[in-house]
Amino acid sequence: MHESAITRGFELKYCAIGHLRIAYYVYDANQAQRTIVCLHGLTRTHRDFIPLVPLLPIGAKIIVIEQRGRGLSEFDCNPDNYHLLQYISDTWKILDSEKVNDFDLIGTSMGGLMGLVMHAEQPKRINRLILNDIGPEVCTKGFHAIAASIGQNLFFSSFQNALAFQRHASGDCYPNFDGEQWEAFTKMLFKETENGFERDYDPNIAINIKAAIENNVELNLWPQFLLLKEEKTPVLLIHGELSSLLSKEIVDKMKAALDNLSIVTIEQCGHAPLLTEQKAYKAMGRFLND
Repeated sequence: MHESAITRGFELKYCAIGHLRIAYYVYDANQAQRTIVCLHGLTRTHRDFIPLVPLLPIGAKIIVIEQRGRGLSEFDCNPDNYHLLQYISDTWKILDSEKVNDFDLIGTSMGGLMGLVMHAEQPKRINRLILNDIGPEVCTKGFHAIAASIGQNLFFSSFQNALAFQRHASGDCYPNFDGEQWEAFTKMLFKETENGFERDYDPNIAINIKAAIENNVELNLWPQFLLLKEEKTPVLLIHGELSSLLSKEIVDKMKAALDNLSIVTIEQCGHAPLLTEQKAYKAMGRFLND
């Protein structure tokens, strides 16, 4: 069952999955000939992709899914459901409800991991895959730092306080941001409430992540990654030069393992590129239109 409303050029829809309503956004171009699915990172929302839409190929239906516990998707009362395979299951159900048979996929960080597993599950449905600063393995130190930073009930009484916090927290990732870019970035991350500004996700999404670290579970999606070669699926990697999560050594291993991998490095950028960088969106345009 779906409900919808028009918001910022997108149609906001909800899909009932179990006891939750999962939000997703559809930009449906007239007589769209293709579909592009956008999947956000661990603590992010659909707002990451709003600025990107005008830069994507004309004539595409674009679907941006907010995973459970983020944005307008309902929070899950059972934190055990906050894990990659559940997010993937939710995503397939939404795509099936939209009658999307095949598509291109853009995945930032966690969204890219989802893309790798989704391709392994149903390889014929994914035509092209764009990985934004993520691979089949990650740098342990960077992953632990991200895990340590999430799950906090961050609240600020004013936007300026939220802005100051975010500039300090993400300054190493985006050293060349100007004031306008910091404001736009902070607005992507925080929602305004009656009392102030807070991050737009359920802090409980951190529970399983931190448990995995405590149990020394390491990410290994190399089998899924190598399937991209077997299926000859075109892959584009957008890599942040300063990324704490995806080192140059991992990128080199990915390139050596996959000859159908194209790589674009965004200079002076950490984890993760916004994809609105000129070098990023031009590379994506060429890749999606090839």
